[in-house]
Amino acid sequence: MPISQNAVFTGPCESNDDFDHPAGYSLADSLRLFLREDDWNGDSPDNWRDVGWSLNLSKDGAELEIVISEIEHQKWIMQIYPSKVPKLSLFSKILGKKQVELPSATPSDCFNASLQVSKFLQNSNYSDTVWCWDGFAYQENATTAPGKPNER
Repeated sequence: MPISQNAVFTGPCESNDDFDHPAGYSLADSLRLFLREDDWNGDSPDNWRDVGWSLNLSKDGAELEIVISEIEHQKWIMQIYPSKVPKLSLFSKILGKKQVELPSATPSDCFNASLQVSKFLQNSNYSDTVWCWDGFAYQENATTAPGKPNER
């Protein structure tokens, strides 16, 4: 089952005097406000590991996190994934235990959010956007639009 929708894109981001490091606060906050129009609710962006910004969003019981980070000047990566992904320890797997808890969002939730994010990127004049499931989006494995979960 796919877990995360990933994108790479290019374009400038307005600087923000209050949050100048890391780059991307204005991008993340503008995305949050755009997604609010599609009923995704979330707080202001959080500094993510001092290299990017994260948004925690919820809609209809689904909980997602979106992380954005600049990897080169005006080149960005983004990941959209469930806020909570249950894991079993190796020991539990050996004993044959099954995962009982479900992720906080389905692949369809990630896909639907990625469609809105794709609209935002297009409307905001970001370019060269490529998408893929569960990995770094590079030209060989990526598509120019988010792919449905079953199209891996």
